[in-house]
Amino acid sequence: MVNCGFELPAAAAGSFVLRAPGQDVGGWLVFGGAGNVGAFNTAYTYSGLSWPAQEGAQTLDLTGNSNTATGVSQAVVTLPGEEYELSFWLGNIVDSGATYGVESTVSVLVNGSEILKPTNAGGAGTSTLAWRQFVTIFTAQGASTTLAFVNADSSADGSNIIDNVVLLQR
Repeated sequence: MVNCGFELPAAAAGSFVLRAPGQDVGGWLVFGGAGNVGAFNTAYTYSGLSWPAQEGAQTLDLTGNSNTATGVSQAVVTLPGEEYELSFWLGNIVDSGATYGVESTVSVLVNGSEILKPTNAGGAGTSTLAWRQFVTIFTAQGASTTLAFVNADSSADGSNIIDNVVLLQR
């Protein structure tokens, strides 16, 4: 896998870079609903809230500024019949104005089929992103496997952050 911490494209300090379906996010292909995703610099703040990266200097917001069912995918080389462990961190932030909802839910796909739909409901009562790690196992069906993460929050929720994606052969 490449760009597992979403360090590319590099966003200026305290800023973000938006990418629409069909565009590249450092080796990840943006797809899904008419909308976008955003690579956020760890120093980004808004209305007194902050989005520090789980690792590195950036994260990826699956809601971008469109709050649609948009996501990113990446094809990786795999060995047919072998088990793989996919781990990632899902961040959530709660805003009293309801701009960011109360939870973050992401749909995890392998070759287009959902294998996990975790929710992080942490972050209430803080002014910073709360991270939670999720892990799932799958068996590769071919020499190439497409992994994808899709925003599964409602359109009223403007924050669904992922970071530090790791794929290991078991």
